[in-house]
Amino acid sequence: MSTFPREEMEEMVRRWLEANQRAERDGNWRPMADLFAADAYYCWDIPSGLYEACGREVIRQTCLGDAMDPYQGWTYPYEKVVIDERRGEAMGIWWQVPPTRPRRADGSEIKVIGASWFEYAGNFGPGSATSTTSARPWR
Repeated sequence: MSTFPREEMEEMVRRWLEANQRAERDGNWRPMADLFAADAYYCWDIPSGLYEACGREVIRQTCLGDAMDPYQGWTYPYEKVVIDERRGEAMGIWWQVPPTRPRRADGSEIKVIGASWFEYAGNFGPGSATSTTSARPWR
């Protein structure tokens, strides 16, 4: 468990959300890998267990590449991000929204909630990097 300045973590979250919006707009999630530490661990649940990837470049190719390529046009807007600077962690709640934006009979939008937990690696300081490619915060 590491402690980081609140402002530093807020800036990293801002960069993450900006990269997420850029990926939605461009239909290319691979550049988001630049925000992960070289030795990052990424996983999610699948019916047969866990889908796991270790290392920034593996994450770029698999998790943010092969796994996301079929989802062109989908958006993943964040609802909320909670930062715990004492632990160096952030939790994000987001929605999976298909491009067709389907509706229920009552007119409400059909979307699926998701969540991501991040551990901050501490490789970024406010003012020390001006682009997301030079910040590598997520472990």
